[in-house]
Amino acid sequence: MVAQNSEGTSYGEDKAASTTPSAFLTEEVPVLLNGEASSLHTIATPKTELRCGAASFLGSLEYEEVETFSLTPAYSSCVLEAFGIEFATSVKAGGCVLEFGASGTLSIGGEGCAGDPISYTATFFTAKCTITIGPQALEGVGYENQGEGEERAIVISHEATGLTYTAAGTLCPESGTFNTGIYSGASVLGALNEFEEPRGFWAG
Repeated sequence: MVAQNSEGTSYGEDKAASTTPSAFLTEEVPVLLNGEASSLHTIATPKTELRCGAASFLGSLEYEEVETFSLTPAYSSCVLEAFGIEFATSVKAGGCVLEFGASGTLSIGGEGCAGDPISYTATFFTAKCTITIGPQALEGVGYENQGEGEERAIVISHEATGLTYTAAGTLCPESGTFNTGIYSGASVLGALNEFEEPRGFWAG
């Protein structure tokens, strides 16, 4: 889906939908879930766009079949574009985790997320723009299996619209709380046992 801002300019990227499984499975437990971005991860709003060139995700599974799993994200090589200018920024996950559901859901949550949300800040001399993203439930996730046997992994693609965020600071093109964000990206997520050997992880 591609959205438009008030001036009619498109933002966000159109991504093809993948399969909607009933569960996620692994051939062995416990396992560590380890993911890496396979595309840019972006948060687009009508006035700004965050672009991260790299991202990693960590989680774990205690059961061989689950309907949801949670990942702790870490983003790097990020810039925030505002007013047509790119500002280097770092993204802090705070106390938040990303919970992916087999039905295509993406929830931002975690015990500490409300008090310590996801945040990123752009700075230009004394001017700043800080964007924070707290707990919420979204949709727009697809899953695709790749590999065979113990090398099986899941490609997660998402374009989650309706993201609620708060922008504050004199460098922000707009300040306030809005629900017009789009979180897009793709990652490959695999499973490792305690010896760091790959174990099959797939959507079925």
